[in-house]
Amino acid sequence: MKKTIIFAIAGVLLISAGLFAADGDLVINGNLGVGTSNPGAKLHVFPPIISGSHINRNIMLFSDLYNLGNNGQHFALTTLTNGSDYGGWNLSSSWNGRLSFGVWPSSEYNALPNEMLTIIGTGNVGIGTTSPTQILDVAGSSSPAIAIWDNSIPTVGRGGELFLQHTNGPWVRTSYASIKGYALSGGAGAEAGALVFKTMKAGTLTEQARIDNNGNVGIGTTDPSFGGRLNSKVTIIAAGGGYATGLALGNSNTLPSFALNPVDDGSWTAYDYGAGTWVAGITQKSGNVSIGTTDPSLGGRVASRMTIVTGGATGLSLGYSNTLPSFAINPIADGSWTAYDYASGNWTAGITQKGGSVGIGTNNPNPQSSLHVRGNVIAENDADMSASVRNKGFDVWNDRAFGMELHYGQTGQSTGWATALYGRSNSGDPTAIRFGTYPAFSTGQSDFIELMTIRINGNIGIGIPDPQYPLDVAGQARISGNLQVNGSVRIGSGAPQANKLLCWTSTGTIGYCGSAVTESGCTCNAIN
Repeated sequence: MKKTIIFAIAGVLLISAGLFAADGDLVINGNLGVGTSNPGAKLHVFPPIISGSHINRNIMLFSDLYNLGNNGQHFALTTLTNGSDYGGWNLSSSWNGRLSFGVWPSSEYNALPNEMLTIIGTGNVGIGTTSPTQILDVAGSSSPAIAIWDNSIPTVGRGGELFLQHTNGPWVRTSYASIKGYALSGGAGAEAGALVFKTMKAGTLTEQARIDNNGNVGIGTTDPSFGGRLNSKVTIIAAGGGYATGLALGNSNTLPSFALNPVDDGSWTAYDYGAGTWVAGITQKSGNVSIGTTDPSLGGRVASRMTIVTGGATGLSLGYSNTLPSFAINPIADGSWTAYDYASGNWTAGITQKGGSVGIGTNNPNPQSSLHVRGNVIAENDADMSASVRNKGFDVWNDRAFGMELHYGQTGQSTGWATALYGRSNSGDPTAIRFGTYPAFSTGQSDFIELMTIRINGNIGIGIPDPQYPLDVAGQARISGNLQVNGSVRIGSGAPQANKLLCWTSTGTIGYCGSAVTESGCTCNAIN
């Protein structure tokens, strides 16, 4: 009874003195120490005095009486280690508005804790730094890293993801982009992953690009390798329709310069931007390349590896330097083209093709001719005067049976250089060369008028297409000067007269001089 009275009196004194107060039940199960040196209780609250000895405490609450340089309020949790040493963590708030989280890795309790996380008055959080300059500032002395762990069972497509958000109304957060580590495979020793970039599109986070496990970058595709069809470091898939640009380059934010557009048929077109509009430049389609048109085949009319559409401008130019052009090909609206050369400051028409005819020195070749040359033609060759090698010339047939060449006389031929005009020589074509004419504007070979013929046997016919003699003339012939014949001469229907001189009779007809072989003493006898 006395003990009860004593404790009651002590409690009244403590409460009245303001040393202890409680409102409601106070239950203590175990040791409790407040302001005592070593109660051995679960809760030990006191102003500690550091004397260099080790203190093993579960919970300590103390004020700035414990001054370790922060001049703030501290909350510490320590753990008994090896019977005397401890490890623990410290939470302190300082007078300058900084909240710090730290740890004691050693037994020296009278040293400052290692400060690991700091929140300063601006709200910036520092990990590894006490002076964060950003909302989250992470620092470290050796490759600092942040890990976001998806600890679900190994699943393809899963992985840690960082969401970048912004408010979309009062207390509404919206993820406008994210970066995700994407598991491609999870087999032990065969792990593979990708880095996926997403942006908000029509209310849904949509993958826009990724880097796969081989380091290949895909934009607009989840498979940069196209199912293993290629091994490209950068793969771009552009949406179809309109000018769906796969790659664009510009000189400024408002001045585009170049665009590369893929098409769903497997082709692509490079555009340049001029005068406020896109102009087709180079197109590749089915292995063919075009410039100035998106259809290298020109509507299926050509199967060309290179097609150039100019719209009247020069189609192809070559130059020796930036200021000295040399060659240009100009297409024309009628389907023809002209190649020009540049000399003395002017373009000069060189070769023109028009309607199947080729003109040299003229841009309007005669449509009746395959080749129309205006100007002199020189056919130069490197003849070696060899009897076994034919000299170069001009052939009009692929077996060199008709043409003209520079010829050097061989055995049995006239000596020296001469121009040789030759024709076919075989039994199936008895006529070697025909000389004749065509009426103006004729269109068929039937219009040819044969004037002189040379047969393969050497007979020459004038006015006779089938000469029977070395010289066979149909019609009159005139000789100014003497005519010497080594052989007989037949005049009229009489017998041939050998070794006779021809003469004029008194009646004005041709005769012969009897037996005389000279003009003196000739008695001109009439021919029967």
